[in-house]
Amino acid sequence: MSDAAKEKWATAAVEWRLVLTGSDRDALRMYCEAWAEMLNAQLRVNEDGAMILTPNGMVQKSPWLTKLEQSREFCRKMLAEFGGSPSARMRVGGVEDESEDPADAFLN
Repeated sequence: MSDAAKEKWATAAVEWRLVLTGSDRDALRMYCEAWAEMLNAQLRVNEDGAMILTPNGMVQKSPWLTKLEQSREFCRKMLAEFGGSPSARMRVGGVEDESEDPADAFLN
């Protein structure tokens, strides 16, 4: 995995610790790699623009914008799988009362 994917893995594994099981490793890895691809594509779109000029002078959508859109859509779907939004959390089991987390004493 890329460095960005590894960073996302570390964050997501902690955030979703209540819903992840050992069998979720592959899905989490795919999510983290798509996240890293999304970041890379966003950087390229920011640098090169959303539209490009083809060799024959036509303006077309950047391939990086297409990659960005695809990665965003995949990440959105995976967030739903892992309970990464308020409505998705209602459908995903394993969520416990977060106020019992000992780390809360240090964060509040």
